[in-house]
Order: sequence, then structure tokens, then C-alpha cells
Amino acid sequence: ITVLIRGGTYTLTKTVVFGLEDSGSEEQIITYAAYPGEKPIFTSGFKITGWKKLESEPEGLPVVARGKVWVADIPETKGGKWRFHCLFDVREPLDRKQLLPRARSKGFKPHQFRDFKGAGLYEKNGMTFATAEQKSILHFPRGALKNWPNLDDVEIIIYPRAPYTINILSLEWVDEDSCMARTTIPATYPMNPVERWYVDPIREKDAPLRKESAWVENVLEALDEPGEWVLNTHEGKLYLWPKKDEPGDGIFAPRLKELIRVEGRINVEDPEDVPVRYLVFRGLTFAHGDRDVWTKDDAGIQHDWEMYDKSTALVRFRGAEHCTVDSCRFINSGGTGVRFDLYSQYNCVKNSLFAYLGQSAVLVCGYGPGTKDVSHHNEVVNNHIHHCGEIYTCSHGIIVWQSGENRIAHNLIHDMPRKAILVAGVRAPHFNPETRNTRECSKLIRWNEIGGAREFDYIVPFLHVRNNVVEYNEAYRILEKGEDGAGINVTGCAEGNIVRRNYLHHIDNPMADAAIRLDGNGRGTLVAENIIYQCAIPGINFRDMNNYIENNIIVDVSSGRRKHQQGYLMFGREGTGRVQRNLLYQTGEKIGFLLNLEGSSLSQFKADYNLYYTASNPKVSSAFLHRLQKEGSDKHSISADPLFIDLEKQDFRLKPNSPLFKLGFKQINLKKIGLTEDFPW
Repeated sequence: ITVLIRGGTYTLTKTVVFGLEDSGSEEQIITYAAYPGEKPIFTSGFKITGWKKLESEPEGLPVVARGKVWVADIPETKGGKWRFHCLFDVREPLDRKQLLPRARSKGFKPHQFRDFKGAGLYEKNGMTFATAEQKSILHFPRGALKNWPNLDDVEIIIYPRAPYTINILSLEWVDEDSCMARTTIPATYPMNPVERWYVDPIREKDAPLRKESAWVENVLEALDEPGEWVLNTHEGKLYLWPKKDEPGDGIFAPRLKELIRVEGRINVEDPEDVPVRYLVFRGLTFAHGDRDVWTKDDAGIQHDWEMYDKSTALVRFRGAEHCTVDSCRFINSGGTGVRFDLYSQYNCVKNSLFAYLGQSAVLVCGYGPGTKDVSHHNEVVNNHIHHCGEIYTCSHGIIVWQSGENRIAHNLIHDMPRKAILVAGVRAPHFNPETRNTRECSKLIRWNEIGGAREFDYIVPFLHVRNNVVEYNEAYRILEKGEDGAGINVTGCAEGNIVRRNYLHHIDNPMADAAIRLDGNGRGTLVAENIIYQCAIPGINFRDMNNYIENNIIVDVSSGRRKHQQGYLMFGREGTGRVQRNLLYQTGEKIGFLLNLEGSSLSQFKADYNLYYTASNPKVSSAFLHRLQKEGSDKHSISADPLFIDLEKQDFRLKPNSPLFKLGFKQINLKKIGLTEDFPW
């Protein structure tokens, strides 16, 4: 059955839900598709009307904004005050960025946490934990926060503890005298001062080290640039400094976070769910949803990068099997594009565009660790993903969490603040009963099913992130904000995951971690036949156990500023496995940090049959290899010109007489990587 939808804009006031009664079957698939040659657009954006130029300047409005700000009354909805967190200027084409920035204060550096009513830190199993009370208290520099009359409209944006996750938190109270504030829900980690790397928009090599890890949004005092806006729900007014002379008819605000939901019968406590089956969405455009706001009941996956089992996406599948998203656009919205929650089997997202989203592009999120394992065999294939994480800058392109047997292939991912692809489960330190109510991960563990599992060997059966294949993807200009992170990251996983035939290149942030990282609490991953080229960070960070690094090409990487983040290959203390038949090539002479052992020893790794070469001075790589062999490593490895066909044109194929072939190296064809020729541009 095919339902054809005519072109035009369809504005939704409530989420469209497809339930069990809307299922298709293997014999009768139901498809909702664009009428041939037409573009139906689904949106929750409503036009803001009644704009007037401010006649009198409200208190606190910056001098630079005076005479330039417009105001409109905001109507009430059935639920009361209409509070939204995104605003769009649709005078820009839909395939360009329409999301307008909220008014943002200057950054500030929080002060170190001081004990508040006995809410201190405590240690357990070598890790430091904080109470919810501590993670809700912020000590700020005098004048950075005020006790605004509409305090519930104001949000603080902060990198808590480290610059690899960002929180957007509302305020419960502000004490200007003591310079102390409390947020309505805890941050992910204590809101202490952090130093974070700031990558300049024009990529200046000497971008500064920033210490301003927090700022305030949605206050008139910060409305100081064209395009910025402030919503005051107490007054029922929206203030805007338009990019053009006036707002006109082009300013829209969202009513929904979620436009479409496909929902089966979810039985969280029982072993079986009943999914919706055989629905297809083809050729449709989804836009203008609101971003997520955290609540006290939320539970987060790793570092709270996404919330678990929650409506944060334009299109959400919650209990679905054999459903497909094909040739659709997810664009200009405050949240995620598509997510599959809990029960998810044999579903597919393909040939689609994800751009200018506030969070991630695609999330596949299974149940937390336990015996219930019903998320597997999904595909995210041949999608173009760029400029996601525009609001939650810790967001990734594609996330697979607690889900196995999935295939992530032929995606093109670029211009992202964080990772291209994350494959993750739950790390061992979270299996601590004393932290079972912590929002991040521990709250998601099915404690009644895991018994007394604590150490990694015992928790592996409950980590469902196994046998995933990440292949033929291309990523560049990623990891643009913050520190830490990798282009492709595998962590907290069971065995059998494969990362192969991917091309990662031109990653400029020298404070990120690696192009490919096998992070802690995982094992048995194969990293093979990948090409890593011109990155300011290490090629592969190898921290897990019993992993295999084989047949990869790594060229001109690791000019990072921090010594401990330099090295073509990085080996963590816990790392073990095999490193064979890899090509490590440097056009310059900076090969001294080719291997970074991070406290480990080469005896932990079976390193052999590799080729090391310094094109500008072959004596450097020869001496380096001699030192490795003297230490008992790389017995059969060589230092020789690998004979690329044309490295300057990024043709990484090797000539037939390359010495690498004698070591058993396999040719890697770059033309097979990335979007396929039939991608629907």
C-alpha cells in the first residue's frame, strides 16, 4: 500500500502517532511517500506575527541594540504559556541554516565548589562521585548571574568538569550576595572551573585556551548581536534583533519536539515487546522542531550525550521492526533527526539528509544492561550528515548505544562539533549499587537482572553493543569543539565490533583524542583497512583489550599541542592485542612520537609486518624502526617507500611493486568509501 503525499507545507499541532493498528506485514508493506516530483514538508513551526519596533528601551538592554529590537506578543496555548527554545528565520532557504541564536552572555569561569550542607565528594573503587546536591550548586563570579524576575526563563549553559559534554540547565534560585546559584536538576558532573580548548571559526593555528566554560542565555542584557532573541513568558513577549531591517513574515517558533512517532507495545519490565512492523517513509521533509529540555525523571546515556527513551527527535520509532526511512530530509530543527528506542530490529535509515540540527542525526538506543536484548540488526546507510549539534554541542552524527549486530555504512559526515560515529555500552564503574540513581548510565542498568556483576569480565554478557560493523564511512571537519573524543569511538562494548574501510581526514582540533579510539571497558574490536589523513591528533588510540589493528593507512597526523596526545598510534595501559600490516607515513620528519605507549609496553602488543616511512628523510624512519626492533618489536617490519599512486590527490592506492604487498598488505580503494553514486542529491 502506498500513500502519496502532495507537495506543500503541513504544520502539525500535535505528534502524529502510528500504532500497532497501523502496521504493515511482510506481504503488505505500507509506504508514505512524496508525490512524484513534489516536496511535502512537515513542520511544527508557527509564524510569529504582530511585530512592533520597541518604542521605549527595557532596562538592561545593551546600548548597541537600542533602536534595533522588535517585539511581538506570544499567544498562550492550551497548556498555558507558550515556552519554546528555538526560533527560525524561514527567509533563509530550507537547505541553509535557519536557526537563530538566543541572546548569550559573555562567558565566565565558575568558582571551585565549596561544601554546601555537607554535600561533598566521595570516592568508591578508585572513582570520585558527587552527590546530586553538589552537582546542582554553582559558584559564579560576582555579576555573572542575577536573580532575574523571570528566572524560570533563563538557562545556564555549562561544560561541567570537562569540555566533552555540555549541559543546558534552568535555575531554581540565584543569591547575588553569596554568588551562589542552584539549578533545578543536577548537572552531569560538578560545575567546577574547567579549561577547554576553543577552535577558532577561521581555524587560526594559535586559537586561545579558553577558561570561560559557562554562560547565560535568554536575558535582555545579552541581546547584543543581529539575529539574537529573548523570550519572556512572564510578559508574554518575544524580543528580536532581526538580521535584516525587520522581522517581516519570516520568524517561526516550534510547537513540538516530535513530529511523528511509531510506537509499539513496550513492556519495560517484561521480556517481550510488540513492535509496529513494515512502515516506510520516503521522500519526506521534516523541519522546525523544538530542542529537548531535561527533567528530573530523565536518564542519560554516556556523559548525558542523549537522554534515554525520550522524545527528542523529529521522527521516533519506539518498538519497531522492518521499518524504513528512505530519501528523507531532517533539517533545521532543535533536536535529533531520527531515533530508534528500546525494541528495534531490522530497521533502516538510508539515502537521507541530516543538517542544521540541534542534537544528533540518528540514535539507536537499546535497553540498559541486563538480560533483555531486543535492539539489533538495524542499518544506517548512505546518509549525508552535517552541521548537527548546533545547540547541544556534545552531540554526534550517529550513536549506537546498547545495541548490536547493526551496520553503519557509506555515510558522509562533516562539520560536526563532536564525534562522527559512537558505538557504546556502559562502562564498568557505573555498575556500582551506590550510584544506581545517578542520571548517567547507572539509572539504566536493570539491576534485578545482572546479579552481582561488577568487574568487566562479569558485565560483558549484559553489554549488548556487540558485532556492529562500521564501514565505508567518510568524515572530515569533525571534533570541532571541546577536547577529548574521536572521529569513530567504540567504548563499553562486548566483542565482535568491526571498524573497517573508513576514511577520516582533515580533523583540525589538536585537543581531540584520536581519529579512531577504542576506549576503556571494551574488548575484541577489529580496526582494519581504514585511511586516516592529515589530522592534528593521533590516528588510532588503542586502550581496550584483545583488539586488532590491521591493514590501516595513517598519513600525516598528530601535530597536537599536548605531548600525551601525540602519536600515530597510542597504546593505553589496559590495551592488549595485535598491530600488524599497517602503513605509517610522514611527509615531514616529526616521527619521534610515532608510537605513544601511555605507560604501557610493546610486549603487550603483537606488533609486526608494519611499514614506517619518513618521505623527507628516510633515515629517520629507519632509525626509529631499528629502535623498535632492538626493544623486541616489529621483527619483520620495514622502512621503505610504500609507493602511493598519487598521494597529493589523495589516491592512497599502492603501485603493484609496493613493498607492502610482500608483508601481506591488502589494497584499499577509496572510491568505494562514502556516499554511493545513487545518493539522491
